[in-house]
Amino acid sequence: MGKRSSLEQPLAGDYASMDSDVEGGSGSLSALVEGSIADAPVIKNELGTFMGVYVPCCLSIFGIILFLKLSNVVGEAGLWWSYFLVFFGEAIAILTVLSICACSTNGRMKGGGSYFMISRALGPEFGGAIGLIFYLANIFATALYLKALAADIRETIPVMIIPNSEYMSDVVMSTIALFFVIAICYIGAEAYSKTALLIFAILVLSIVSGLLSLLFQSPGVTEGYTGIRSETLSQNLQADYTGSNTLWVMFGVFFNAVTGLNAGANMSGDLKDPGRSIPRGTLAAMGTSLVTYLIFVTVFASSIERPILQDPNKSLTIMQNVCFHPALVYVGIFISLFAGSLASVIGASRIMQALARDRLLAPLNMFAKGSAKGDEPRRAVFLSYCLVQMFLFIGSLNQVAALTTLMFLVSYATTNLACFVLEVSGAPNFRPMFKYFSWHTALSGGLACVIAMFLIDPAYAAGAFFFFLVVFVSIHYTAPPQSWGDISQALIYHQVRKYLLRLDERKQHVKFWRPGVLLVVDDPTRSHSLINVANNMKKGGLFILASAHEGDIRQVGSAVAEERNHWMDYIRTTKIKAFYDVAVASSRRSAIQNLLMTCGLGSMRPNIIIYDLPSYFSSVGLQDAAYSSGSSGEDTVEGEPLRRVTERSQRSRSIHELARRVQGGKIPAELMQVRATRAKLGGKNFASEEEFVALLDDALALDKSVLVSRGFENLNRELIVQYTLENIVSSMLGLRKAPSKKMNLDIWIFSERETFLTNGDWDCSLVGGNVTFALQLGCILHMTDIWKEHTNLRVITFVETHQEVERVYRRFEELLLLIRIRAKIVVLALEGSELRTLRDTTGVPFSSLETATQAEVANELIARQSGQSALSFITVDAPGDHGRDAERFVADLEILSRGIPPTFMVHGRSVVTTSEL
Repeated sequence: MGKRSSLEQPLAGDYASMDSDVEGGSGSLSALVEGSIADAPVIKNELGTFMGVYVPCCLSIFGIILFLKLSNVVGEAGLWWSYFLVFFGEAIAILTVLSICACSTNGRMKGGGSYFMISRALGPEFGGAIGLIFYLANIFATALYLKALAADIRETIPVMIIPNSEYMSDVVMSTIALFFVIAICYIGAEAYSKTALLIFAILVLSIVSGLLSLLFQSPGVTEGYTGIRSETLSQNLQADYTGSNTLWVMFGVFFNAVTGLNAGANMSGDLKDPGRSIPRGTLAAMGTSLVTYLIFVTVFASSIERPILQDPNKSLTIMQNVCFHPALVYVGIFISLFAGSLASVIGASRIMQALARDRLLAPLNMFAKGSAKGDEPRRAVFLSYCLVQMFLFIGSLNQVAALTTLMFLVSYATTNLACFVLEVSGAPNFRPMFKYFSWHTALSGGLACVIAMFLIDPAYAAGAFFFFLVVFVSIHYTAPPQSWGDISQALIYHQVRKYLLRLDERKQHVKFWRPGVLLVVDDPTRSHSLINVANNMKKGGLFILASAHEGDIRQVGSAVAEERNHWMDYIRTTKIKAFYDVAVASSRRSAIQNLLMTCGLGSMRPNIIIYDLPSYFSSVGLQDAAYSSGSSGEDTVEGEPLRRVTERSQRSRSIHELARRVQGGKIPAELMQVRATRAKLGGKNFASEEEFVALLDDALALDKSVLVSRGFENLNRELIVQYTLENIVSSMLGLRKAPSKKMNLDIWIFSERETFLTNGDWDCSLVGGNVTFALQLGCILHMTDIWKEHTNLRVITFVETHQEVERVYRRFEELLLLIRIRAKIVVLALEGSELRTLRDTTGVPFSSLETATQAEVANELIARQSGQSALSFITVDAPGDHGRDAERFVADLEILSRGIPPTFMVHGRSVVTTSEL
């Protein structure tokens, strides 16, 4: 998805925009969802703990199970196992409530209840997936309550709206009830709270009346009722399952009794003080439900004979039949089921509204709009109506109950997970006011939910998790970026810090050496290909892109921060695995020195420093597209064949003009933004050759290996692949035979050649230094990306005479076998080579030539052997060798790398490979 407009940005965060993104809210924000909205102020609801949390929870908890199904659960499971079911279900609920209380008191709660807490804790993917599941759970719960209401009316008052069709009669009656539920929810939370108070009063009266009747009614008033008797109790102590019923089938039925714990949290947007009301109201409701269910389980087991309790039809009406005033129980059942439906629709609609306002799933965005008064989610209410009506056509009440239980369990498991990861992450800002929880309670609640899901119905449980995964992936790839914070970052930070502390550089062994690359970017517009190659070369190691600036941090701080953002955008867009660092000091050398000494963390520090050979030095000049992969003498752009031209250029010539000519429009936009930002910083280059060489010495003094790159602005990865494909096709068609079907990746050994001219066995002291460092880098690069499939690795060196070729070749074979590198070996003899650069030095050994002449000889050899190569590594001596000054050393590097493929000039200090097992 593209970047969001400035109008969309406020919606990316939390619900700070919620108050204005409603009917009558701020026009510019709500226009994103609705188009045009009147400028009317939003009047928020401010419900208290009792009416906003306690009453909704109780209305959801005391319903179908207490009045209709609890007696049957006792008849099947017996008293002892019924206690277990109550305690296990309530334990899951209470552990989840503790997590809800912790999350809800860790900041300012807004609309969306559990969805809001989970999304802000675990990030948009988890939050969106769980929010949608929790919404559907409430929809299923509404359908369950209404279907049970219709069934109870049909059993209690024998009425068939549709003659000879119980199914259609139930659908019609539940649809009529749904209409009244939706009407109240459409008016809003205020109407619900006023209605809920009356409903709550009637419900309490019904429960008390039913309990007193079971305790004090005359025995024999209805079939199976014995009054409180020890004989009846002894018959109902143990489990006695009938048909396909099991303990976990009964748990699946009973757990619907505790799925109302989120009813109060769902009202968070309508509460005056959510952080205070949600913990108090929810815990009070759960405590009330625990005591109530334990009392009723005991009374049922002590007063009703087992056959009646086990009968699925007679057990439904046992409480009404025993009651002193049956009408009170009838009304209680009707009211409780109707109230449960109300609470579920009210909660579901607010979850949908919150989910839509976060714009995580585009099809849901239209439901973000709320009313001017109370911010009522009327569109979400209408959606809920349509879905509930559809689910009412599901024929099996037990099937709806199972789906409802499983979806609530998924929601509760994730709520506990959110609290658990917040606690174990050690985030300093997780400081909930509610203290009666720990990671142990959160983890226990989450595990209990998952275990219960698979015990109830493994197939439905797997389906619920699959649905969660689909929504999670959809949000991850389609939702716009959010600024809520993501718990995954806190967890990663926690784990990385822990393992970094355990990573001891003193225990590192050469067998497990990895490259740690620090690339100091001089000109970003010429560095895109170099960055890609360095990213390949790190091979599971560390890669840091770095900038060094001269200036006062107090003056350039904002520009440095802007540059960092552009670099981070570049890293994200190109998907390279790199970090970024920047240093500012009074001089560029000081800034780079700071990077050399401080870059990285703990034992994860760079051991390889890459500098691009500055083109603006007078001793270097600019070469105008001197090389391109697959050169054919034709003018090209972005690395396609160019004429080999080596030009001296005036220092004043702009390096960016050359970059634009070579790379055309293929420079990533983020690098162009980096260049523009650097202009604000002055864009200062190395002051002189002396400063550049001094930085090479600084790196070597810190035992870091150095690579000086040149010509990577001309590297074209597409042409490397194209070269392979064209040669394969041409060879198959017999059009021409290429000397090689792939381009070459060459490692040139110039420095430390005496190692190979000495007879004797290789030992570990020789398997190190400059030569094996270059071999290691070439081998690593050849193991990755296009270099593995589309290049051949070659190791090339030279000797003075033909007599030495065979011996040096064998020495190379021994070395490559010893360090396990597969490469083609090429040994050249200067004798008889007819090199132009050797015409005036006949008879003079190579080692006795001036360094400039040595560089010219090497350059001519490379141009002959590697003119069609993709990339070359060349070993070079350290800057201070041979008594060269800085300007002479830089000039030698320029001569060595002039007019040849992209080149790394390598000087290694580290022992990077071993022959030991």
